[in-house]
Amino acid sequence: MTASFDCPNCGAPLSFEPKPGDETVECSFCHDTVIIPKEMRIKRPRVAVDQTPPAAPAAPMNRVVKVFAWIGVIAIIFIIIIIAFPSDTPSSDSPISTDVPTLAVNSPTATFEAKATLDALQPILILMQSWPASFTEKFMDNSHKWEAGDVRDSYITGNRSISDGTYTWNITTVKSASDFSFPDMPDQTDFFASVDMKTNSMPDDTDADSGLVFRYNVKDQTWYYFSVNIYGQYYLGWYDGSSWSTLIPETDSAAIHIGQTNRLTVGAQGSQFIFLINGQMVDHFIDHNLKSGTVGVGVNLPKVGEKANVEFANFTVLSPTSSP
Repeated sequence: MTASFDCPNCGAPLSFEPKPGDETVECSFCHDTVIIPKEMRIKRPRVAVDQTPPAAPAAPMNRVVKVFAWIGVIAIIFIIIIIAFPSDTPSSDSPISTDVPTLAVNSPTATFEAKATLDALQPILILMQSWPASFTEKFMDNSHKWEAGDVRDSYITGNRSISDGTYTWNITTVKSASDFSFPDMPDQTDFFASVDMKTNSMPDDTDADSGLVFRYNVKDQTWYYFSVNIYGQYYLGWYDGSSWSTLIPETDSAAIHIGQTNRLTVGAQGSQFIFLINGQMVDHFIDHNLKSGTVGVGVNLPKVGEKANVEFANFTVLSPTSSP
């Protein structure tokens, strides 16, 4: 059965015959390796394997008697050793660690499917990281015209300030609010954007978060939003000008350093998005809704009276075409 979708790199219609286990396909127009959307993939069939060991042949009676005799001798020796040499094993009152390490996506023991996806995306990631810097913000002053100063409107009150390398937000909601800020910079199509972010305080609410806003269109009021919350979860959504749509729901990630500074990164090439936290790729997504727009930072507080204090630093954008 033939499947088709638009190439995220050149936009040409791409038709192919899905095969079990295939993660990528080559575009016949631009000849780039393209990630097959998850919903079009055919999983590799799993073959059940009988793990039941074959039954051992019955031993003659005299051999059985000898075996039990030797077991008895060994048991007596073992008991003597225990009495003569007490064990240093802690008692049941001793604390025993029950921590289970979280499996990272790029762990050597990751699933075959996750590893295959990582391998397929690696060339795209390497390409993005090779792009030159088109915009750099160290937050030493407000020469790039971010939203700063006291704010008091129908949605939020508080202050946003820039000093000593940090863009600090200290805000409270009057209404449910998603508050964003963008520098004076050209719109971006393909880009690799990063920011260091530290959440000093945030409501006890999984929907309250902060992060990067990208492909923001001021005319249509549309954008994508990649964020993390205080529970060690990341999220991807997009706003169509009137309502939110979740693209990646809140997802746990061991890459997030709870209570510490986290470096969030979004890479975009056509409709292909790659997401990194602290240099580790945590997810990817293909979406055709928004083609270009501004990149910035933001905070989302979904309830009235919620307060947040967030610091942003070291905002950078790499781009294949834009100039600083």
